[in-house]
Amino acid sequence: MHACTTDERITEAYKIIEKYRFLKAAHKLLRNSFYINAFYYKVAYSTLRLSEIMYKYLELRGIDAFNYFIANLFISFSQRFRKIQTGVLSYNMLMMFIGATLLIVLLFLFGEHIL
Repeated sequence: MHACTTDERITEAYKIIEKYRFLKAAHKLLRNSFYINAFYYKVAYSTLRLSEIMYKYLELRGIDAFNYFIANLFISFSQRFRKIQTGVLSYNMLMMFIGATLLIVLLFLFGEHIL
């Protein structure tokens, strides 16, 4: 009786695999782990690329730009509004009186359209 070595068994297995197309396809599928790694890397890298694009264009140029615009708008408004605040009580009371008088005049002129 002849004992086969490991190399001979492997060679025999490859001969059988090469002989039958189904075994060849099954061996390739198993050797490549059902292509799970290829599929995983395709999905993972596609997802990473999509997230990079969304971060670059949607997050930075969209949402962050809008937030900075609103913040700068309020800063500009507060700087302009600060200039009219003198701290002198008589001046502030005069401006409040003028504003209330203007509001009453506008209500008399256009009040019927509001109600």
